[in-house]
Amino acid sequence: MDKKEALKIVFDCAKLYKENLASKNLLFLSLYKKTKFNYLEVKFLKGNYQHLTGVVINEDISPSNFYEKCARLLYL
Repeated sequence: MDKKEALKIVFDCAKLYKENLASKNLLFLSLYKKTKFNYLEVKFLKGNYQHLTGVVINEDISPSNFYEKCARLLYL
């Protein structure tokens, strides 16, 4: 995968993250030993998008700003 392909994926996923997950909570439930439940609540904050991508940047930009810039870009 080259840099252009990687950027397209990051930008496309930022839009999907914004539409489906950003600023939302998601609760995962699982049945344990037929009578008990395990649960995990995940908060999808804007500032976590960069961490989820694994992208490391050299510029002085906050994780939230990174997400906003990626979500606004129209990649051709």
